Amino acid sequence: MIIPKRDAKSYGAVHIDYFLTFVGFCKKVYSDEVQSIDVLIDGNKIDTIVCDKTIDKVSQIYDIEGHGFEYDLPEVYFDKRHLLSFRCSDSGEELVNSPISTICKNDEKFNEYKFMHSLLQVNLDKIRDIYCPNSIGFIATAEVINNKEFVNYIYELNTNLPTVNLKGFCFSQDEITLLANKFTFVEGILVSTVYDLKSNIEFFIWNKINKGLSDEIASRLFCETTYHIRFSPELKSKSIKDFDKTDITMNLIKNNLEYFGFNSIDYESSSNNCIVMLNNYAKKYVSKLIWKDITTNDEAFYFYNIVLPSYLLSSADYKIYFYKFILRIKDKVVSI
Repeated sequence: MIIPKRDAKSYGAVHIDYFLTFVGFCKKVYSDEVQSIDVLIDGNKIDTIVCDKTIDKVSQIYDIEGHGFEYDLPEVYFDKRHLLSFRCSDSGEELVNSPISTICKNDEKFNEYKFMHSLLQVNLDKIRDIYCPNSIGFIATAEVINNKEFVNYIYELNTNLPTVNLKGFCFSQDEITLLANKFTFVEGILVSTVYDLKSNIEFFIWNKINKGLSDEIASRLFCETTYHIRFSPELKSKSIKDFDKTDITMNLIKNNLEYFGFNSIDYESSSNNCIVMLNNYAKKYVSKLIWKDITTNDEAFYFYNIVLPSYLLSSADYKIYFYKFILRIKDKVVSI
């Protein structure tokens, strides 16, 4: 919450979304009259915007309803750094956090910010059918590329799925070089929009290393044509038997077998284990050459991070089935 100064006629604040989009609010003291904001670049007025929107992020950050605005920095100002100001049109008062130094296209973080900007504004109808078959990709920042567990997993994927195209998505040329030095079998791709990424993958690898970015990508791109693989190295220490006993989702499935398309015979004939049951059910969709015999003593990591991706990549029908299966899990969680 922002408390206006004693002699202020209006008050407000601006919040930066990756230096390309700006959100905020402006409110008149003791009045709900709609205010307007003047936008200035290097002291010169370039626009006037009305503060009449309700923006969730503004409500959460500043504890105020309505009186919000959103502003996209025009591309013409990506040429160099500028001083961007937001001022109340009536009083000329500067908003909190203004002025702001903008980012330019030569900044090492520019592609990353532009990518995040495009992700927040993604057109789901436009992006739904864009994908590249038989391709698995991941965000290849320096933190990810230098993570030993993740690197080992990429080598493991390449060994177990040798015909799959592996791709690393980078935001700078330095990351492209670092990726090339780490892997000879991963294609490095420079991206600045979510469409660059989506058009190059069928599966996206989620990871905890860049969790915030991974969460955004996985949640926004999850659909019938594009799925995500969760890189969860902690599952290496758990057997399928132990995982089945403690995992919330597995308990949800075993307590609602019919809802998920199974029955007690399916469960009992699968060593009373949900993962083994799911694995056995995959026989209906995948080739005998692809299908793996899973036991309760196998690693949970092996099933989720190696076996399951191979099933989903090998059969479009199984991918559609599994997509709907995940939706049923989400629906069940919401209804509880």
